[in-house]
Amino acid sequence: MIRMKPEHEVCRPGERYLDEVAGPVRVGRYTHSDEFWIYYRGTVQGRPYEIRMAAIPDDFLYGVCRGEGYSYTCVTLVRERESRQVV
Repeated sequence: MIRMKPEHEVCRPGERYLDEVAGPVRVGRYTHSDEFWIYYRGTVQGRPYEIRMAAIPDDFLYGVCRGEGYSYTCVTLVRERESRQVV
């Protein structure tokens, strides 16, 4: 499993790594991005989730087999969103 090193951890409250949730996972609409992360709306087992992805330098990660040179690995984090009920 690929994980951020403790000194570089970026998980927010309620957020988990993608491999910690049971699928199916559907990535939906792009919502916005910031310096490192790209945010999407999506679902996990049909429930609404925020999904964020980034290419993280391998030096910041555990569980990555580094090749020569400077390389990156895609990290995906998910957090359940409150569903809005329509009346």
